Amino acid sequence: MERGRKLTPERKALLDRCVLDGWPIRQIQETYGFNFQTVKKWHPEYKGMCAVDSGILSTSIQRVNRKLAHSAGS
Repeated sequence: MERGRKLTPERKALLDRCVLDGWPIRQIQETYGFNFQTVKKWHPEYKGMCAVDSGILSTSIQRVNRKLAHSAGS
């Protein structure tokens, strides 16, 4: 991630979409490289989704990422 640089409109839109979709903050960080402070700066009220839904989504995203990595290496 580009440390200390302004957030581009495209990256801001991506962050907004993740928050709107209810992604867990940790998953936003791991998937797109946003840090916690960036998420909280732009969405201070955001808490993410409930723990159960967060776990289900995180597991699903990790599974897809592994499949994509595997297929890219083929």
